[in-house]
Amino acid sequence: MSPAAAMNRYRPDFRDLLEGFDLPTLERDPSTIFALSPDLKLIYVNPAWCMFAARNDGEPELSRHYHLDTPVADAMCGPLREFCLQAFQKALCTGTPWHYDYECSSAEHYRMYHQTAYPLPLRRGLLVVNSLVREHVHVDRKPVSTGSTTNHYRTKDGLITQCAHCRRVQRPSRPAVWDWIPAWVSHMPPNTTGGICPLCFAHYWKPHVKAKRAAAPDLAHV
Repeated sequence: MSPAAAMNRYRPDFRDLLEGFDLPTLERDPSTIFALSPDLKLIYVNPAWCMFAARNDGEPELSRHYHLDTPVADAMCGPLREFCLQAFQKALCTGTPWHYDYECSSAEHYRMYHQTAYPLPLRRGLLVVNSLVREHVHVDRKPVSTGSTTNHYRTKDGLITQCAHCRRVQRPSRPAVWDWIPAWVSHMPPNTTGGICPLCFAHYWKPHVKAKRAAAPDLAHV
Protein backbone atom coordinates (compact mmCIF):
# COMPACT_ATOMS: atom_id res chain seq x y z
CA MET A 1 0.00 0.00 0.00
CA SER A 2 1.37 3.40 -0.93
CA PRO A 3 1.97 6.08 1.76
CA ALA A 4 -0.75 8.22 0.16
CA ALA A 5 -3.30 5.39 0.36
CA ALA A 6 -2.41 4.75 4.01
CA MET A 7 -2.80 8.43 4.86
CA ASN A 8 -6.35 8.33 3.55
CA ARG A 9 -7.11 5.98 6.44
CA TYR A 10 -5.82 8.21 9.25
CA ARG A 11 -5.37 11.86 10.03
CA PRO A 12 -1.82 13.26 9.87
CA ASP A 13 -1.77 13.81 13.66
CA PHE A 14 -3.03 10.31 14.50
CA ARG A 15 0.41 8.84 15.35
CA ASP A 16 0.94 11.56 17.95
CA LEU A 17 -2.28 10.59 19.76
CA LEU A 18 -1.36 6.94 20.38
CA GLU A 19 1.27 7.00 23.17
CA GLY A 20 1.55 3.33 24.01
CA PHE A 21 -0.31 1.93 21.03
CA ASP A 22 1.92 0.94 18.14
CA LEU A 23 0.59 1.97 14.71
CA PRO A 24 2.32 -0.87 12.77
CA THR A 25 0.70 -3.34 15.20
CA LEU A 26 -2.73 -1.83 14.57
CA GLU A 27 -2.09 -2.00 10.84
CA ARG A 28 -1.28 -5.73 11.00
CA ASP A 29 -4.06 -6.70 13.41
CA PRO A 30 -6.75 -8.91 11.80
CA SER A 31 -9.44 -7.32 13.99
CA THR A 32 -11.40 -4.41 12.55
CA ILE A 33 -10.14 -1.28 14.31
CA PHE A 34 -11.13 2.36 14.09
CA ALA A 35 -10.36 5.46 16.13
CA LEU A 36 -12.52 8.41 17.11
CA SER A 37 -11.70 11.99 18.03
CA PRO A 38 -13.04 13.50 21.29
CA ASP A 39 -16.07 14.73 19.33
CA LEU A 40 -16.56 11.14 18.07
CA LYS A 41 -15.50 11.58 14.46
CA LEU A 42 -13.53 8.97 12.50
CA ILE A 43 -9.80 9.65 12.54
CA TYR A 44 -8.46 6.17 11.66
CA VAL A 45 -9.47 2.82 10.16
CA ASN A 46 -7.06 -0.10 9.79
CA PRO A 47 -6.67 -2.31 6.69
CA ALA A 48 -8.76 -5.08 8.30
CA TRP A 49 -11.66 -2.61 8.60
CA CYS A 50 -11.46 -1.94 4.86
CA MET A 51 -11.19 -5.64 4.00
CA PHE A 52 -14.18 -6.53 6.20
CA ALA A 53 -16.26 -3.88 4.44
CA ALA A 54 -15.24 -5.19 1.02
CA ARG A 55 -15.97 -8.84 1.93
CA ASN A 56 -19.43 -7.91 3.17
CA ASP A 57 -20.49 -5.89 0.15
CA GLY A 58 -19.93 -2.57 1.90
CA GLU A 59 -17.62 -1.01 -0.64
CA PRO A 60 -17.39 1.43 -2.30
CA GLU A 61 -20.41 2.93 -0.48
CA LEU A 62 -18.83 2.67 2.97
CA SER A 63 -15.70 4.63 2.02
CA ARG A 64 -17.79 7.16 0.14
CA HIS A 65 -20.12 7.94 3.03
CA TYR A 66 -17.94 7.25 6.09
CA HIS A 67 -14.60 8.86 5.34
CA LEU A 68 -12.27 10.58 7.82
CA ASP A 69 -13.87 13.26 10.01
CA THR A 70 -17.33 11.72 9.56
CA PRO A 71 -19.28 11.60 12.87
CA VAL A 72 -19.61 7.97 13.93
CA ALA A 73 -23.24 8.77 14.78
CA ASP A 74 -23.95 8.99 11.05
CA ALA A 75 -23.39 5.22 10.81
CA MET A 76 -25.98 4.43 13.50
CA CYS A 77 -29.70 4.79 13.93
CA GLY A 78 -32.48 4.18 16.42
CA PRO A 79 -31.71 3.07 19.99
CA LEU A 80 -28.35 1.65 18.90
CA ARG A 81 -27.15 5.17 18.17
CA GLU A 82 -27.92 6.56 21.62
CA PHE A 83 -26.61 3.44 23.36
CA CYS A 84 -23.20 3.49 21.63
CA LEU A 85 -22.72 7.25 21.79
CA GLN A 86 -23.36 7.28 25.53
CA ALA A 87 -20.94 4.40 26.03
CA PHE A 88 -18.20 6.07 23.97
CA GLN A 89 -18.66 9.37 25.82
CA LYS A 90 -18.50 7.60 29.18
CA ALA A 91 -15.25 5.88 28.21
CA LEU A 92 -13.79 9.25 27.21
CA CYS A 93 -14.88 10.97 30.41
CA THR A 94 -13.82 8.21 32.83
CA GLY A 95 -10.73 6.94 31.01
CA THR A 96 -12.05 3.40 31.48
CA PRO A 97 -12.27 0.97 28.54
CA TRP A 98 -15.78 -0.05 27.49
CA HIS A 99 -16.53 -3.68 26.57
CA TYR A 100 -19.49 -4.98 24.62
CA ASP A 101 -20.43 -8.23 22.83
CA TYR A 102 -22.56 -8.16 19.70
CA GLU A 103 -23.62 -10.31 16.77
CA CYS A 104 -22.74 -9.49 13.17
CA SER A 105 -23.59 -12.56 11.12
CA SER A 106 -23.09 -13.17 7.44
CA ALA A 107 -25.50 -15.06 5.19
CA GLU A 108 -23.63 -18.32 5.83
CA HIS A 109 -22.05 -17.90 9.26
CA TYR A 110 -23.11 -16.90 12.76
CA ARG A 111 -20.49 -14.43 14.07
CA MET A 112 -20.06 -13.03 17.56
CA TYR A 113 -17.75 -10.07 18.16
CA HIS A 114 -16.30 -8.37 21.22
CA GLN A 115 -15.84 -4.61 21.05
CA THR A 116 -13.43 -2.70 23.29
CA ALA A 117 -13.21 1.09 23.25
CA TYR A 118 -9.81 2.10 24.66
CA PRO A 119 -9.50 5.77 25.75
CA LEU A 120 -6.40 7.42 24.31
CA PRO A 121 -4.12 9.35 26.69
CA LEU A 122 -5.33 12.75 27.89
CA ARG A 123 -8.83 11.98 26.58
CA ARG A 124 -7.71 12.69 23.03
CA GLY A 125 -9.97 10.06 21.51
CA LEU A 126 -10.90 6.38 21.47
CA LEU A 127 -9.37 3.33 19.83
CA VAL A 128 -12.18 0.86 19.09
CA VAL A 129 -11.23 -2.80 18.50
CA ASN A 130 -13.72 -5.36 17.19
CA SER A 131 -12.47 -8.92 17.70
CA LEU A 132 -14.11 -12.06 16.32
CA VAL A 133 -15.00 -14.30 19.28
CA ARG A 134 -17.02 -17.09 17.71
CA GLU A 135 -17.99 -18.16 14.20
CA HIS A 136 -19.84 -21.19 12.86
CA VAL A 137 -22.17 -22.18 10.06
CA HIS A 138 -25.83 -21.38 10.63
CA VAL A 139 -27.64 -24.49 11.82
CA ASP A 140 -30.86 -23.18 13.39
CA ARG A 141 -32.16 -20.54 11.00
CA LYS A 142 -34.57 -21.50 8.26
CA PRO A 143 -34.42 -19.04 5.36
CA VAL A 144 -37.52 -17.36 4.01
CA SER A 145 -37.92 -16.97 0.25
CA THR A 146 -38.38 -13.35 -0.81
CA GLY A 147 -40.23 -14.32 -3.99
CA SER A 148 -40.07 -11.82 -6.84
CA THR A 149 -40.66 -8.66 -4.80
CA THR A 150 -39.50 -6.86 -1.68
CA ASN A 151 -42.80 -5.06 -1.20
CA HIS A 152 -43.92 -7.42 1.58
CA TYR A 153 -41.06 -6.11 3.73
CA ARG A 154 -41.30 -2.40 2.94
CA THR A 155 -42.98 -0.03 5.36
CA LYS A 156 -45.35 2.68 4.22
CA ASP A 157 -42.26 4.91 3.99
CA GLY A 158 -40.61 2.48 1.57
CA LEU A 159 -38.01 1.22 4.06
CA ILE A 160 -36.89 -2.33 4.88
CA THR A 161 -35.90 -2.79 8.55
CA GLN A 162 -33.06 -5.19 9.28
CA CYS A 163 -31.90 -6.04 12.82
CA ALA A 164 -28.43 -4.59 13.38
CA HIS A 165 -27.44 -7.67 15.39
CA CYS A 166 -28.94 -10.86 13.95
CA ARG A 167 -29.65 -9.37 10.48
CA ARG A 168 -33.23 -10.69 10.32
CA VAL A 169 -35.85 -8.56 8.53
CA GLN A 170 -39.09 -7.26 10.02
CA ARG A 171 -42.48 -7.90 8.45
CA PRO A 172 -44.46 -4.62 8.47
CA SER A 173 -47.74 -6.54 8.35
CA ARG A 174 -46.71 -8.49 11.48
CA PRO A 175 -44.16 -6.29 13.33
CA ALA A 176 -43.38 -8.99 15.89
CA VAL A 177 -42.13 -11.33 13.13
CA TRP A 178 -38.54 -11.02 11.89
CA ASP A 179 -37.47 -13.30 9.01
CA TRP A 180 -34.03 -14.70 8.17
CA ILE A 181 -33.34 -13.89 4.50
CA PRO A 182 -29.72 -14.83 3.67
CA ALA A 183 -29.76 -13.11 0.29
CA TRP A 184 -30.43 -9.78 1.99
CA VAL A 185 -27.56 -10.26 4.41
CA SER A 186 -25.09 -10.52 1.53
CA HIS A 187 -26.77 -7.86 -0.62
CA MET A 188 -29.18 -5.55 1.15
CA PRO A 189 -32.01 -4.13 -0.99
CA PRO A 190 -32.12 -0.35 -1.54
CA ASN A 191 -33.53 1.73 1.33
CA THR A 192 -32.67 -0.77 4.06
CA THR A 193 -32.41 0.70 7.55
CA GLY A 194 -31.17 -0.74 10.83
CA GLY A 195 -33.24 -1.65 13.85
CA ILE A 196 -33.23 -4.01 16.84
CA CYS A 197 -35.50 -7.05 16.98
CA PRO A 198 -37.12 -7.93 20.36
CA LEU A 199 -34.94 -11.02 20.91
CA CYS A 200 -31.67 -9.18 20.34
CA PHE A 201 -32.83 -6.31 22.54
CA ALA A 202 -33.59 -8.74 25.36
CA HIS A 203 -30.29 -10.62 24.99
CA TYR A 204 -27.78 -7.86 24.21
CA TRP A 205 -29.29 -4.67 25.56
CA LYS A 206 -31.42 -5.29 28.64
CA PRO A 207 -28.46 -6.32 30.86
CA HIS A 208 -26.73 -3.03 30.04
CA VAL A 209 -29.90 -0.99 30.56
CA LYS A 210 -30.55 -2.65 33.92
CA ALA A 211 -26.95 -2.10 35.04
CA LYS A 212 -27.13 1.55 34.05
CA ARG A 213 -30.37 2.08 35.97
CA ALA A 214 -28.98 0.32 39.03
CA ALA A 215 -25.92 2.55 39.00
CA ALA A 216 -27.97 5.75 38.68
CA PRO A 217 -28.56 7.73 41.89
CA ASP A 218 -32.00 7.61 43.50
CA LEU A 219 -32.98 11.24 43.07
CA ALA A 220 -36.01 10.81 45.30
CA HIS A 221 -33.72 10.32 48.30
CA VAL A 222 -31.05 12.87 47.44
